[in-house]
Amino acid sequence: MEEIKTEAGVVIDSATVNSFWTREREAVLRKGLPEEPNAKGKAIDKMRALHPKLKKLNTIEKRLDGVAPNGLAIWMTAEFWKREIDLALIEGIYSGQKKRPEALERIRAIWPELDGEALRERMEKLASDSQPEWFQKSFWDRLDPILLAGMKQGKIEERQAIDKVLKLHPELRIERVWARIRDLRHRNRKATQPHIGPFPWTEEQEQRLLALYREVGLKEAVSILQQATGWPRDAIIRRAHKLGVPKKEYQRKQEWSEVDRTFLLVSVRHTPVKRIARQLGRPEKAVWVQVWREGLPAACEEGYSRRELCRKFHVSSVTLRRWIRSEWLKDGADRRVPERSVRAFLRQHPDLVAWDRLDSEARDWVLELSAKEDGANEVVVAKESNGKRVKPSFEKQLAAATGQT
Repeated sequence: MEEIKTEAGVVIDSATVNSFWTREREAVLRKGLPEEPNAKGKAIDKMRALHPKLKKLNTIEKRLDGVAPNGLAIWMTAEFWKREIDLALIEGIYSGQKKRPEALERIRAIWPELDGEALRERMEKLASDSQPEWFQKSFWDRLDPILLAGMKQGKIEERQAIDKVLKLHPELRIERVWARIRDLRHRNRKATQPHIGPFPWTEEQEQRLLALYREVGLKEAVSILQQATGWPRDAIIRRAHKLGVPKKEYQRKQEWSEVDRTFLLVSVRHTPVKRIARQLGRPEKAVWVQVWREGLPAACEEGYSRRELCRKFHVSSVTLRRWIRSEWLKDGADRRVPERSVRAFLRQHPDLVAWDRLDSEARDWVLELSAKEDGANEVVVAKESNGKRVKPSFEKQLAAATGQT
């Protein structure tokens, strides 16, 4: 079985991937294939147009290297380009909402006969297939009966049902199961809510509604009539609109596609929600609501506050301000110090840190930062007026301080 591995590390079965390709679409790919054996240059140009991030020639040649079962070069077969198109669509999934159309445009610039709407549907299918099982909507079909049975019997049985689901699927977070219970409660409440109406409006009530609207506004007018009649607010609002009260223009609710859900899943652990909202073109509040509904952990803000750094380094606010004024640490957005600035500070000025005063939590934090830095194990060279002296890196200083304490 041939497999394709996405950027999120999820493997997609090639049988599922190739189900998109009908005979007509395969014919479009074969039509654009060069027939002469020495046309590898055209294939290289096509790869560069399809994958702009592939800049080095040897990297492209490695992708083109290989022989198909029929004896032709692999880049002269439709199967190869079907796979490359799917990989370009997967790149679009993880590039954010604004850059996804660019992935579709690159494909259609090479193969104009391919339908743009069909490619968008293909991207949705690839996003759905790359999701882990617990994130797919069909996953809960066999678990909902367990949760519903526990919900009907009371709080203790409900908690037992949650424990049972977590034992069946240890990869689930308990927040995700609670999010599903909230969703089931909402559905049951909506299904069992009795339909009330029609409401016997009189001409006097309609005139009072209009008068109250002109006097105190629609919201307050609806509240007054609701207290007087006991009718639902939405029924009174509908009547007001029928009587000529203008409707407020609300922004149409943007549905969460499988592509957006997949992007949220792979980004939420390491990217602040504010940035995810910007990349998806959605309000930050809407992204937080979706994070809550999916039961996902989220990175609240980027970087570190000054108070947080004072606590981690065990220094006073005066000392930290001196580091910032000396530009050893640099402020980012909202007066928060970016992580890259802290890494640079630890690498370039390890002698300013009182390593023996760091607690176990701060030591783990420093080691985690050093693991993210590519050149973390290199020593720092400090130039002095009378020669050169090599200072140990901050990992070695931390290890030495740990041994002393």
